[in-house]
Amino acid sequence: MSKFVKLLHIIKNADGFQDSANKIQILVDAADKRELIHLVENVGIIPESLGASSSQEKCFAKASDIVAARAFQELNMQAKAITERGNAADIVAKSIHRSYSLVSDAKAFRLSRTAKNQKDFKVDALSKWRGSNNYAILIAPYFQYPNKESQIYEQSLNENVLLFSWEHLAILLKLDLEENDSLTLEQLWNFPIKHKKTIKASETRKNFFLAFNKYFAKELKISWSKLSELLEEEIENIESRAKEEKQYWKNKEMIIKSYSKEKAIEELVKELKISQKSKAIERYIRGLHNVKEKYLTER
Repeated sequence: MSKFVKLLHIIKNADGFQDSANKIQILVDAADKRELIHLVENVGIIPESLGASSSQEKCFAKASDIVAARAFQELNMQAKAITERGNAADIVAKSIHRSYSLVSDAKAFRLSRTAKNQKDFKVDALSKWRGSNNYAILIAPYFQYPNKESQIYEQSLNENVLLFSWEHLAILLKLDLEENDSLTLEQLWNFPIKHKKTIKASETRKNFFLAFNKYFAKELKISWSKLSELLEEEIENIESRAKEEKQYWKNKEMIIKSYSKEKAIEELVKELKISQKSKAIERYIRGLHNVKEKYLTER
């Protein structure tokens, strides 16, 4: 059983968010290099089997933070996933051999979710969360970034927030790279400032990943063909996951088709959360009466 399968087992069976986070931390800490790479390659894709906006999905988001932090550790940096939820970055990392630190925000998306906008990436927020740290890095699925133009590219360049990816992070690990006295990754994190100096003001919203990939290869001293080969491996991994996610829905469809009419109605009512929504409306109306008695009734 792979570490990723074990991770999903924890999420689906743990007793609450904190219990899940603690067990995932132990699992990820125990992963060897090969297992960590497999986790990095998979935590950017939210499994279809996890309910949308569910507690399990929130646990999966925390798992992505923990995996990203462990990956930074593997690059020979001090890093940790922030346990508090709220107005802060997911990860804080500090270079051991160089005098810089960074914050990072880890993002995961479903393969079935195609419509994304700049608010999903929170580039501006990540810039603010940087605080006294030198760099800010967004880690999201490479092929989920907008293809042509987007406000997030302009935000990245203006705020010096690196649009990074799980795929590029996996590549760093596959190349067995780590910071030391002779190697620094600092200029990699500093790509937005460097790139902005090379383009026209009218081009700031354009997708810059071709330029980033060339910069990435140059900084790491690898050939373009080697980088292409490594990215192709990541595409194959995504295609493999896509087959699994499609099979989930195919199985779901077969189960639904086997329902009796009564069972189908019962499941639809449950799926629409009709009872919960009716109770929410009732609570709202009760609240209106409380407001009326408190502020609108003469005493």
